[in-house]
Amino acid sequence: MASSITSEWRGTSDHNVTETAFDAVKCKLSAVTLGYFQDPFLRFFVDKPTRRIPLIHRGYYLRHVAIARCVELFLSQYATSSQVNIVSLGAGFDTLFFRLLDQRQFSSTLSFTEVDCDAIVDAKTKLLNDEHVRAGLATCLLPRYRTAADHARFFLALGHWQNCRILDMNGVFKACTTAEEKRRLASQEPFDEFADWMLCNAHYAIYLADNQDQDWTAGFEPAIIRSFQHEDLAAVRSLFESTHLEFAKGSRAVRQFVANRLRGDMLDVHHAFQTPKGTEILTSEFWVAEVDGEVVGCIGVKPLDTASTTQEDQHIAELCRLSVASTVRRRGLASALVRAVETFTASCGAFNEIRLETIGAMEGAQQLYRSLGYVEQVESEKQHSSFKLVRFQKRL
Repeated sequence: MASSITSEWRGTSDHNVTETAFDAVKCKLSAVTLGYFQDPFLRFFVDKPTRRIPLIHRGYYLRHVAIARCVELFLSQYATSSQVNIVSLGAGFDTLFFRLLDQRQFSSTLSFTEVDCDAIVDAKTKLLNDEHVRAGLATCLLPRYRTAADHARFFLALGHWQNCRILDMNGVFKACTTAEEKRRLASQEPFDEFADWMLCNAHYAIYLADNQDQDWTAGFEPAIIRSFQHEDLAAVRSLFESTHLEFAKGSRAVRQFVANRLRGDMLDVHHAFQTPKGTEILTSEFWVAEVDGEVVGCIGVKPLDTASTTQEDQHIAELCRLSVASTVRRRGLASALVRAVETFTASCGAFNEIRLETIGAMEGAQQLYRSLGYVEQVESEKQHSSFKLVRFQKRL
């Protein structure tokens, strides 16, 4: 199929685009043939399969993992909706539509749109249905943008999304594959190009954007919600300290509470929240919210630190360090940060419950948690000499 369409469109403006699509589908099929991932539909799009190098196989493996996980989370979030819509931009000969039909795991109406040049669309038009846009998936990055935040600002400016989360392929490999899966990948074929692989991974990423109703004011800049980066440390520590000391009201105990955390997991956020313990899948993470280049919010999640060794307690996550600058409160930013935690805890597969503690004077935070389905645990409240810690929990 690929070769005949290439000849038909040779010399046109679509030629380079189609050549890229043809090469990509051959690379994917080579990886599938060697067992990197499963895709029974790719063989219908390639006339003459060719074997590619291990570096190519690993790159397309991570792309498959990233897209599959994003779509899985999206469909699970809207499992009760009567209709869900997906649009794939620059889809090429991607087989996601066929794989979703084959899995039949979504009982409601699923509308799927692929956007590409005429050569690609003509090759698949009899197999596809197109409808309205609900989820956008993009994987190409522009090299002039250095950081994840740069990319997100570019994406928001053009697409007018309200929220954006970004994960490069190194992050996908760290967060979305278990130790067992990493060992399976290592056994596929000899591979020693790890530096090149990590460099390639850093050039590709997943954007997750949404326009959920968050009561944004008309003049409020769109928020970028992204993973913590090393250069955020000073801003995050300052934000956490200032927002919590607002509620100290002369309480020495609250000041000590804040100081202890600044000397604890907030001293080195990357080590405390973003470094896997052992070789297992990452079960802790830290996010920041950025508006117009400024860090205005943060939140973290990690396994609950408890002396209990029961099986149930080992599957509890602790939501912590939620802080939002006073200038952007009551605009849905805290809700978006909490959703980032809930999405992560649900996707990593290690937790079935989230718990948290908040200072009793933070009445706005308590109202937020209640509105998001968290249940106050009155019997577990801690009364200190000059302040109270209120506990909440939520089953996933």
